[in-house]
Amino acid sequence: MKEILREPVLLFIALSIVLLCTSVGSASLTMVVFMITVTLILIKDGQKPLHNSSVVLFMCFVMVVFFYSLFGKGTLNEKTQKTQFFFFFSLFSCLLISYHLKTLNSKQITGLLKIALIALLFSLIGTTAVSYIDPMAVRLYGFGEVEGVDLKFASTYYSMGMMTYSLAHAMAVVVTGLCVLMLKIRSVWVKILLAAMLVMIIRLLFIMTITTALLCAVIVVVVVFADHFSKGRTIMTISLSLIVFAVFLGAGYATIIVDYASDTDLLISDKLSDFFSFAESGVLEGQAEGRSGLYKASLKTFSLNPILGLGSDNGSRRFIGEHSFLFDYLAYYGLFALLLFGSIWKEYKSLKPYLSDKRNTFYYALIPLVIMVSFKAIAVCGSCIFMSLIFLQLVFLHTRNISNE
Repeated sequence: MKEILREPVLLFIALSIVLLCTSVGSASLTMVVFMITVTLILIKDGQKPLHNSSVVLFMCFVMVVFFYSLFGKGTLNEKTQKTQFFFFFSLFSCLLISYHLKTLNSKQITGLLKIALIALLFSLIGTTAVSYIDPMAVRLYGFGEVEGVDLKFASTYYSMGMMTYSLAHAMAVVVTGLCVLMLKIRSVWVKILLAAMLVMIIRLLFIMTITTALLCAVIVVVVVFADHFSKGRTIMTISLSLIVFAVFLGAGYATIIVDYASDTDLLISDKLSDFFSFAESGVLEGQAEGRSGLYKASLKTFSLNPILGLGSDNGSRRFIGEHSFLFDYLAYYGLFALLLFGSIWKEYKSLKPYLSDKRNTFYYALIPLVIMVSFKAIAVCGSCIFMSLIFLQLVFLHTRNISNE
C-alpha cells in the first residue's frame, strides 16, 4: 500500500478503480480522474502505450467516428454525445491502465487488487443494506424509473456508494475473478469473504432483476468450480455443470410458484417465467420478445449497409434498436466497428498468458463479457469492459505471482 501512495500514477489508478467500483463520485469527477491518470501514464511510460496494437485499433476507430461526424453522419443530441464521449474516453483510459499494469511488480499488483476488492465490498455491503431498507430503490431508481420510489432517499443511497444499475451488470464478469481468487488464495478467511461477496452479487442481481447478468454469473460460477473439482476433465465438468443447472432451474420454478402463490411481487419471477417458457416452447414472450425486436432492428439496419453502416446521426438512430453494444455499433459504422471490437478483444486476449493454470478459466471469463456486449446497451457495456480488463488483469497477475512464490 505504501508503494501506491508514493507513486502518483498508482494513486490515480487506484482512485479510478474506487470510482468505478462505487458511486461516491460523479461522472464529471470520474472523467477528471481518468484524464489525470492518462496524463501520468503517458509521462511515465512515454509513447509506448500509444504503440500498443489495442490502442492503435481504438484510435483508428475514433478517427472513423470523427469523419462520420465531419460528413454529417455522426450528429448526436447532447445527452447521447456525452454518453459516447464518456464511453470512448473511459475505454481509452482503460487500455492505457491495462498496459501500465503489466509493468508493475507483485507488491504493487497486490496493493491495487486489495483496493479493488475493498471498494467492491463497500459497494456490495452498502447496496445489500439498502435492499433491506428499500428494495424498490435498488431496482427502480437505478433503472431510471421513479414511480413508487422516494427519490430523495434513493439518491442519498447512491451518493453513499450504493452500486449503480449499470455497474451491477459488470458483476457478471467480476464473479469470474472472484472464483479464480477463491481457488488460488490460501487463506481460509479470505476464501470465506470472497464466497460472501459472490452470494451478495447473485442476490443483488436477483433483486435488481438483471436476468442476463444473473444467468451469466450463475453459469460462470458453476462451470469454473466444476472444471476445478473435475481437474479439467471435460466430461466430468459437463456432468457436474448439468447437475447444478438442474438444481438452479428447480429453484427458478420455485421462485415463480412462491411469487404467484403469495402476496409478494418478485419482479424477477416474470423474467424467469419468460426464460423457462422459451426453453420449453422456443417462443419468446414478455420483455424477451420486445428485446428480440430491438436486436433484429439493428441487425436489419446493418444488413442494409454492412460496409459503411447507416451512421449514428439522430435521423438514422430511429432504425436502430439501441439495446446491443455489438449490433448497434455494427449498424452505426458497419465493418469499421470491427476496429473497436478488435481493440477490446486484443487487449482482453493479452490477459491469457497471465493466468497461471492450464485450464479454460480464461475462456469462462469471456462468456459473460460476450453475452453482455451482445445484449446490453452501450452505457452498460462501458462498465463491463472496464471491469473485465482491469479487475481480471489484477486477479490473473496476482494468481501468477502466488504460483511463482
